[in-house]
Amino acid sequence: MATLAPGGTAQSRLAVELVPRVTTPVSAFGDQGPDASLGLTGMVLVRVFSPLSVYGGWDRVSFDCGQCSSRGNVRASGLFAGMEAQLSTDRRLRPWFRAGASRRTAESSIVAATIETEDTWAIHTAAGVLVAIGDRFAVTAGAQFETLDPGVDLGSDATELGTPMSYVSFGLGLRLDLIP
Repeated sequence: MATLAPGGTAQSRLAVELVPRVTTPVSAFGDQGPDASLGLTGMVLVRVFSPLSVYGGWDRVSFDCGQCSSRGNVRASGLFAGMEAQLSTDRRLRPWFRAGASRRTAESSIVAATIETEDTWAIHTAAGVLVAIGDRFAVTAGAQFETLDPGVDLGSDATELGTPMSYVSFGLGLRLDLIP
């Protein structure tokens, strides 16, 4: 039976996490032809009270979009924050759920030009599991969905950044508990 994480033994007061991830475009954005890509996420988590933590960090994804524009790519990067809830079946295995918001900058490189949109808000949800390795390290694996609307239309011969960018990411990374 799953119970809420019982304080510091299962959930750190302060932790950092670094997660490389594979990201694939979905929905109308995916229909435009961008390829799956690699991304990187770094974050800091602070436990508010068990089982809830707040987190914040920075990440970046980049999609090769040769099918939707000649030699183009689309990137989104920026700061994010949210809440994480951990469920604990035992000390070593801790399922987690996250929801939050991001402030994103989207860029598109089409031929020789780079078009940057104004910052826009995005929302994300995620679920995964932490597997403890010793007292301070854990491997984290999870999936995340994010969507944003950059609000720029680059025309019919290029990727339309005015189409909401939605993507799913699968990550495998490390968490270090700084203050257990």
